[in-house]
Amino acid sequence: MLGVFGPADLVAAGIQPLKSPFAAQNRDGTPWHHAVRPALATQIRYGGEPIAFVVAETVAQARDAAEAVEHDIDSLPPSPRQRGGAQGAPQLHAEAPGNILLDFHYGDSAKVAEAFAKAAHVTKLKPISNRIVVNAMEPRAAVGSFDKDRAATR
Repeated sequence: MLGVFGPADLVAAGIQPLKSPFAAQNRDGTPWHHAVRPALATQIRYGGEPIAFVVAETVAQARDAAEAVEHDIDSLPPSPRQRGGAQGAPQLHAEAPGNILLDFHYGDSAKVAEAFAKAAHVTKLKPISNRIVVNAMEPRAAVGSFDKDRAATR
């Protein structure tokens, strides 16, 4: 095993958090809040969020080292309704007051209101969806394997 690294190691190496290339404005014209997204979490927000990484010479060494990683995390109660800083909801990102990164609006509200006013029937409901944006779930990770024999032939 070559090493086990955590968030402090990345900071010491000068590795910066990922920055979003997305540029948007809130409905009031203010810029959206960019949440800091470090490669390794300093504040755990969900189960499975990466907190360390292992560099090893074999898969077995990597697995053993990863299983040996210990962490001390204070659990919070689950909070499925974060929007608008729901009562009792933990603040997920300091950069997003009330846990709102972007209050986006698209379309013509007046035309929509007019269409509903003219509709023969209107059904009102309040759906709750925790997945309201397209958000790739692929991890920001890589696996490398060095082949000494192949490298020697180049």
